[in-house]
Amino acid sequence: MTRLESLRETIQDITDCSLPVAIKVTDYYQKERILKLDGVDGSLSLAHGAFMDKDVLERCIERVK
Repeated sequence: MTRLESLRETIQDITDCSLPVAIKVTDYYQKERILKLDGVDGSLSLAHGAFMDKDVLERCIERVK
C-alpha cells in the first residue's frame, strides 16, 4: 500500500465516503497544492493539519462531487 492509498483510506475512515470520492479529495488537494507528494521518497505533506479535520473534509467532498 502506498502512502497516497493510505491517506485515501484514512479519509474514508474519517468521513465514511467511498474510494472514488476519497480519490477526488486527494486529487483536489494536490491540484490546490494543499497536499504535496515527494517524487523521490514518496512522502506526503499537508499544508496544515486542519485539512484532515472531519468538517473540512466534508466541505471538500461537497465541492468535488
